Amino acid sequence: MTTLGFSEAQQTTIRKTIAAILHLGNVEFQADTVPKAQGIDTVHVANPDEVEAAAKLLGVNAEFLTAALLFRSVSTGVGKRLSSYGIPLDHNSAIYVRDALAKGLYERLFLWLVSHINTKIKSSLSTTEILSIGLLDIYGFEIFQKNSFEQFCINHCNEKLQQVFIELTLKSEQEEYVREGIEWTPVKYFDNKTICELIEKKPMGIISLLDESCLIANSSDQAFLEKLDKYFAKHDHYESFLTAKDKTIKSGEFRLKHYAGDVSYDVSGFIDKNKDTLWRDVLVVMSQSTDSLMSTLFPPVDDSKKRPETAGSQFRTAMNSLIDTLLKCQPHYVRCIKPNDLKKSGNMDEERTRHQIRYLGLVENVRVRRAGFANRQEYKRFLHRYKMTTPSTWPTWKGSDRSGVEEIIKHHKLPSDEFRLGKTKVFIKNPRTLFMFEEKRAEVLPKIMIKLQATWRGYWQRMQYKKTRAAHNIQSAWRGYKSGIIYIKNQAAFLIQLKWRSYKANKYMSSVISSFQNVKSDPTLGKTTKWPPVTPGSARAEGYLILIWRKWRVNRSGLGVDTHSLADLPSLG
Repeated sequence: MTTLGFSEAQQTTIRKTIAAILHLGNVEFQADTVPKAQGIDTVHVANPDEVEAAAKLLGVNAEFLTAALLFRSVSTGVGKRLSSYGIPLDHNSAIYVRDALAKGLYERLFLWLVSHINTKIKSSLSTTEILSIGLLDIYGFEIFQKNSFEQFCINHCNEKLQQVFIELTLKSEQEEYVREGIEWTPVKYFDNKTICELIEKKPMGIISLLDESCLIANSSDQAFLEKLDKYFAKHDHYESFLTAKDKTIKSGEFRLKHYAGDVSYDVSGFIDKNKDTLWRDVLVVMSQSTDSLMSTLFPPVDDSKKRPETAGSQFRTAMNSLIDTLLKCQPHYVRCIKPNDLKKSGNMDEERTRHQIRYLGLVENVRVRRAGFANRQEYKRFLHRYKMTTPSTWPTWKGSDRSGVEEIIKHHKLPSDEFRLGKTKVFIKNPRTLFMFEEKRAEVLPKIMIKLQATWRGYWQRMQYKKTRAAHNIQSAWRGYKSGIIYIKNQAAFLIQLKWRSYKANKYMSSVISSFQNVKSDPTLGKTTKWPPVTPGSARAEGYLILIWRKWRVNRSGLGVDTHSLADLPSLG
């Protein structure tokens, strides 16, 4: 239970509730020696310790629970004149209240458990995003020596499910052939719709008449039977002793001709079992429980005087909800045949087996299947699934879906009696034909997969090559950009150097010119003139200037060449 998300407190309450139900089953009532009211055989609890144990487990007041089992509150008047008083219960009524409480506890606990488990295992995805598989274990048809309200409800369930089976397998299939324009000889079958309407139709069905009888004060089961005789005396599937004068039907019984056979129902207890509701006093006591789960199972009672839904109506509503769910699905049936009534293996009761096969409609179903078509698919789906088996339809068929299906059938040379083309679907008669299509498809799929893989791998390699080439182009462009930046920087550096050297040379020349400005008038012709300091890069220029000055001085003075001075000149190499 912990795995299913039940907390420790919830698990404890579940166990307490089951134990309380067992204690309620042990509660006994004894007649009072002195009745609490005139004309009523009142009772008291013979073993109050059982009530106290149940009350403790349920978290309610033991005195209030005892009062709810022994008295029934009745309200009269309205507004300021409203008054309530308690009516003591007789022995049968007290037992009814006790049993109703036990059944109510079990029912509400069971429904809460199912709801809690469904909530925990429910997918977080929406219903449109998931596919689900449901399993429905159908009630077995019940025919006992004495059949009562419980068997009536169970057999009604079987009738409804059989009706769905007929609708989905026999009726709908034959109607589909007619709707699609397929030539078809109808197969007759027993439609149990009239029996379902006899039971549940409003306002004149058996359940509706039973609910009506429950509303009438002091109504009896016999009066209910008389009402059935009045309305259904001429119905083909209803019989009673008064309407059929059949001695096999007892005076307090009615017989329904179900699809599975005739069943006689004893009306004794029908009205009480259909009411099967907890009285307000019990609901009030249970709603005051100190247990959180118990207060959830029994919410506060409102002041509405609306009558609670009867058991028969609840069952009918639940059945209709189930049928609506089934009709939204694509059901598949597994029919179980009971071979004998002895519960022995290897013993086949032929007559009983035949009876089950007959009333389950399996014979008619086989006839429809054998005369009909094993498979039918919409043209679009059939073309999409098998178009790869025909060269002309693969990979793309540009015509209509129907013409594509015709092309596939023509390519595989199917005999004309193996298929039919309807208005929207193609019908395949023999399963072997469908298996042939599946085998052809299975042969072609590996080749298609290999081609898809090759195409994908080629595409992948081309994409990788493009990515690599793009990376190389990006690298080349980046390197070119970086080289260009370096070249520009170098050019700028060279230009700066050139400008700087020119500036320093011009400055040096200016100082030389300034120093030798009056050299012609100098008696020594500038021999005593001091040369300006040599700047970096001007040493070579200074050597040339000194050579030129010395040659000029020699020529000016008329002297011979001063070889000693020439030896001091810097090398011009």
